Amino acid sequence: MVDPTSRTTPVAATPQKVIPFSAKKAKALSAAENQTATVFKAKYPHELDPQKTSKAWETAKIVIATLILPIGVLWTLKKLCDIAVFALAGHIAKSFGSKQVAKEATSKDLSNNKYTEIDLQGGAEFAILPALARFQKKLRAKTDMSDEFATIDNPIFQHYQTQKKYFLSTRGSQCSPLKMETADQLSVLDGVIMWSKREDQEAYAKNQALPENSKWVVLYQGNADCYESHLEKDNELESYRSAGYNVIMFNYPGVMESTGHPTSAKDLVLAGHAPVSFLQTHGIPARDIALVGQSLGGAIATQVAALTPDVNLANIRSFSSLAGFVKGQVHTAILQNRKLDTRGIIRMPKKADAAPSGKRRAAATTLAFLASGISRSVLSSMKWELDSVAAWKKHKAGMKWLITAKEDEVILPRARLARALEGPLNNIKLDTMGHNTTISQYKEKEWKEHMALLRQALEH
Repeated sequence: MVDPTSRTTPVAATPQKVIPFSAKKAKALSAAENQTATVFKAKYPHELDPQKTSKAWETAKIVIATLILPIGVLWTLKKLCDIAVFALAGHIAKSFGSKQVAKEATSKDLSNNKYTEIDLQGGAEFAILPALARFQKKLRAKTDMSDEFATIDNPIFQHYQTQKKYFLSTRGSQCSPLKMETADQLSVLDGVIMWSKREDQEAYAKNQALPENSKWVVLYQGNADCYESHLEKDNELESYRSAGYNVIMFNYPGVMESTGHPTSAKDLVLAGHAPVSFLQTHGIPARDIALVGQSLGGAIATQVAALTPDVNLANIRSFSSLAGFVKGQVHTAILQNRKLDTRGIIRMPKKADAAPSGKRRAAATTLAFLASGISRSVLSSMKWELDSVAAWKKHKAGMKWLITAKEDEVILPRARLARALEGPLNNIKLDTMGHNTTISQYKEKEWKEHMALLRQALEH
């Protein structure tokens, strides 16, 4: 049986059609096959023609993209850090304060001691954020600005100048003017020595010698402050002097009559170290020196203590780091829906608001963490970070203690040095005091506790 699938159907062959070519057509076809195409070069549109663009500008754009732009960004960040942190360094009279405060000053009796509180606030008007552009030109006018500002009709500046002259003239037997050049020779700091004994002042005036076995307290001012502001309300000075301690007060570079201009945290630390260097050069051992600093001054004093074995330290109402300060500000701003005040600072409310929601708490914590990381990176890269926690731990010899204020409205809880430190601490807690509370407003028990620790440190 034959398989039907195996059958094949014969396919008839398709006959090829032969197209006859004439000799003329064959020649034309041969010529076409041997042709080659010429490459056509298109022309640029007029707007894109590189010949119309300057080669110098093309080179300039490359330079801008690879060099100038990154450097410009870094320069801008650096300047912002300089202005923001330098405002915290106490650029009080030379910053002109705010125009409103200066205007008010002209209508006030500057001999009134109560005005000190007003002008201190005015001096801090542009700390951290506001008015950067307004003051940048004035702040950067020249490196040494003391001569420029000494001649400017600034009522706040003139008030402190007058106060200083009056103090020195009426208490000449108690104090001596002091000038100190920083180690980098970029600044000459203006200061004053308050003597506990008249004979010590006379000996220093005669031969520039410091008394043997003398005890010393070096004061470090805080935000937008100058030592002249403390001369007229000298309860603290009298307390130290009556206890037998000599006191050194001074201004940071660029503040009042101190020359120079800090461009990094190192410059402030070198300025803070100058009084210690002065005392040690004159034979005073570090164990007979106590550094007492408040707010920013506390951070600077802590940095100096880390560099000076055996020196004693009192850190008053200060922060763990500048990045920590920013973290506390951001956390409070979001958690309590607060805005910056006229000085660019978030302040704690006098009365607690309603409890924030869980979402707001989470947002506050997250954004505060991010702000801390970013600010730490920027401040560190711009060399403006002040890490008090690391400095505190590094300072192992010599006594040290903290003074914190429960109602501190500037150094918020998350930013405080006491909160960042671990282990037992000598911590004097001020129950009802704010950030700028003066010594005269301390409770007697609190001040006695501070003086007891100071006595224990210096009278070893």
